[in-house]
Amino acid sequence: MYRITSDDLPMAQNEKARPLDEVLNELDDFVGMRSVKNSIRRLAVQSMFMKQRAAMGAGNVQQMAMNFVLTGNPGTGKTSIARKMGEILNSMDILPTSRVLECSRATLVGKYLGETPKIVNNICDKAMGGILFIDEAYTLSDQNDQYGKEAIDTLMKRMEDDRGKFVVIAAGYKDKMEEFLQMNAGLASRFTHKLHIDDYNEDELLAIFKKMAKKEQYTLSPTAEFKALNVIYKMVMAKDSSFGNAREMRNLLDQTIQQLSMRVTQMPPDQVTKETYQLILPEDILDKDGNLTGKKKLRDSAAGLKALESLCKYLGFTYSKTEDDYKDIREFVNENLLKKAIKVKDVEGKEPDELIDYLSKTVINEYEEKLKGIPAEVTEEFEKAI
Repeated sequence: MYRITSDDLPMAQNEKARPLDEVLNELDDFVGMRSVKNSIRRLAVQSMFMKQRAAMGAGNVQQMAMNFVLTGNPGTGKTSIARKMGEILNSMDILPTSRVLECSRATLVGKYLGETPKIVNNICDKAMGGILFIDEAYTLSDQNDQYGKEAIDTLMKRMEDDRGKFVVIAAGYKDKMEEFLQMNAGLASRFTHKLHIDDYNEDELLAIFKKMAKKEQYTLSPTAEFKALNVIYKMVMAKDSSFGNAREMRNLLDQTIQQLSMRVTQMPPDQVTKETYQLILPEDILDKDGNLTGKKKLRDSAAGLKALESLCKYLGFTYSKTEDDYKDIREFVNENLLKKAIKVKDVEGKEPDELIDYLSKTVINEYEEKLKGIPAEVTEEFEKAI
């Protein structure tokens, strides 16, 4: 059994732990991360079982020595989970403090051989009673990196010598962390638990986007929320290994606030209210390529206007371009296209860009039969406009 004494703690003091249920409820507020939440709750159940077992005289309380490998792609929340783990392990009485000491290769490795072990030992001393969180730990595992090897060898010795006195969380991308664990025969055995955070799907990313907006006292109109989901869906479909998950939502919100500020500054002062500064509309949201999704985008979209004009010409309607090209689109659609196939409820309240998008999809997928024999060149133009 391993027990931490006051001599082990850098400040020789314990913290009053928060109730475990309270901390776990905060963990549940994190978007996504289902497998991580389940794993942590299993640890909590095991901890409570050990305490109850000892209370019944069925055995002694055993110190749960543990270290974690935490993997996930960029922006999945590895650092946030590590910080929350400090509170969780403190509430479980596994650690006497909730302190999390964050470090990386830059803070672990010295400038010359022989300096690194001193640095690592000093950091481990500071981490006693809490968590040592090593972000991008795989950067220490290059086979030709003697400095990184020194850091890993020193860390392994401290993890064994001070087993149960502090917790190490090594984080990074999944494939690179597998290589990290294979660098040393005894390294993998030092880590008792592996946690992986999956990429967020579009619904989870929307929830993160809304949560970020709410924190800054912004709200989305219903149509803006729909637009945001559409933009996020396109981002998810086009993502590659560099996709930043929640970081992408941070960038999207920053761009949205910038567009909102530009829109509001162009409004007549007598129309600006407190709600104006807080309400995000569809035209404030940028698409995945950084283009505006509102009226300005359509005003610049030759493909969208050309497709609409081609459809009107085929249907025998006259639609002339003016300074207010898009001002009367909704009225035009109601008066003309509705007579053929499209219902009022399908276009009511839609912004011009939404109308173009809607007409593109319906002409191609739904109403080609109803509108009878639309020429291929017209549907091709709508395909380009989506």
